[in-house]
Amino acid sequence: MPTNTTQSAPFVLRYDGQTNTSAFVCANATVGDEVCQWTPTDPGGYRSLTNGSYNHAHLTLTWTATSPATQQLHLSLNDVVPDSGDWNTLCQANATSSPFPFDCDLKGHNATFDLLLFVRPPNYPTGNPPLGGWVGTDQPFHVEITLTNTTRQV
Repeated sequence: MPTNTTQSAPFVLRYDGQTNTSAFVCANATVGDEVCQWTPTDPGGYRSLTNGSYNHAHLTLTWTATSPATQQLHLSLNDVVPDSGDWNTLCQANATSSPFPFDCDLKGHNATFDLLLFVRPPNYPTGNPPLGGWVGTDQPFHVEITLTNTTRQV
């Protein structure tokens, strides 16, 4: 029996971004009781993308390291839960050299949620640690991303 494949129009974005020089300190007395502070500014490195029912991403990340801390970068594609500030990671990778091509199948997600692309140094804190800290430096980068939705029907 033949398989039919349909693909919606892809979303394509090429942009230049930057992580910012910043420090982050976070203390959690208990889970959900978070006290966090960015100094002097937010870390940057993120970009809102169009929402949609995409199931695959192809990205190419390029950069020239400005310090030993940015020899590698971490990238992730996330959806943002409305009115909560929470997000779900749909795919992620540690970019070990530039250029870094990356293909990933996205986890299932709500097509109405906003999508965010994050690029940051690999030591950026994640999760909900009892005490955490992080220092980042200015790091320019370039991203090319194509999001597609391919449906196979049998």
